[in-house]
Amino acid sequence: MRNKAVSASHQSGKCLLAWKAIAKWLRSGYFFALVVLISFLFVLYYGFDLYRDAFQHQRPFRWQDLGLSFGVLLIHLLAQVVVWQFIILKLGCKLSFRTVFQLLALANLGAYVPGRIWQMTGLFYLADKEQIPKKVTGTALLLSNALNLGAGALVFLVSLSFGFARATTATVVWLILVVIVSMLVSHPQVIQGALNLLLGWLGRSPVQFQLCWRDVLLFVSLYGMTWLLYGGSLVLLAGAMTAVSPEMIPRFMGAGAASYVPGYLAFVVPGGLGVREATLSGLLVSYLPLQTAIAISIFSRLLLVAAQALCAVVALLFRWIDQLSDREEQRCQHVGKPK
Repeated sequence: MRNKAVSASHQSGKCLLAWKAIAKWLRSGYFFALVVLISFLFVLYYGFDLYRDAFQHQRPFRWQDLGLSFGVLLIHLLAQVVVWQFIILKLGCKLSFRTVFQLLALANLGAYVPGRIWQMTGLFYLADKEQIPKKVTGTALLLSNALNLGAGALVFLVSLSFGFARATTATVVWLILVVIVSMLVSHPQVIQGALNLLLGWLGRSPVQFQLCWRDVLLFVSLYGMTWLLYGGSLVLLAGAMTAVSPEMIPRFMGAGAASYVPGYLAFVVPGGLGVREATLSGLLVSYLPLQTAIAISIFSRLLLVAAQALCAVVALLFRWIDQLSDREEQRCQHVGKPK
């Protein structure tokens, strides 16, 4: 009887440990990233079925163009990591590309939770783990967001000025205001003055960043180039579904960059879901049939989420490898100690 009780207690202890391990894994970012990746791969497959039903009369779907579109989209995301790395470097912190990639890839998962605050909170938390000062993280976050928005609006306005795009007067005025406000907010004196004012209220010592107006213009130019890459991804995606003429290429680049602005500013919508797609469809419908414009917008979101999920999985893999290396190093140091 006693042996049965001990055996039952032993089995109960094993079950408890198993449940604890499962709960720990469920709370980890690995599970979240895996669910996001599987879910959106399923939605991508389902979206292709919808496309096939709606466009049976057109040419077959070109999978090679879809693959190229996904590859260029990944380059767009990696290019934005490089720009963020440059911004951090100018603010006095030298980080490797791998570290910055992990920070942004994991923090971007928070964009799909309602409220932009979760993405920002996640970035502050991960940056603090890398011993990056909060004032540097906050300044880099403000600079990158403002300049990214301004660059997106500027790319569309440039395409508009050359006759490559069409838009209403209200849209043009609104995007011009976005460019002006983003450049004002990103001015080095404005950023440093506002930050030192906040630090003074908190009783902290002021800071001095080696940042000039020329650096801000460089960052805007780099972000503009990343939006051209995103436009190239849209062109390839559209080419997978329908014929794309050469004069359509600048229009796709302008529309893709412009659609980011309202999507980002819709703070309560997770990742600008729906807002970004509606804007892109509205800009493309002047040149394409409505069904085609909507299909491109939906597929662009699916590819973006799949690319972000893939980056998050790679970032988690890097972190796991780093943890294993740290444990192995600690084990070697422990073994090497004299008894």
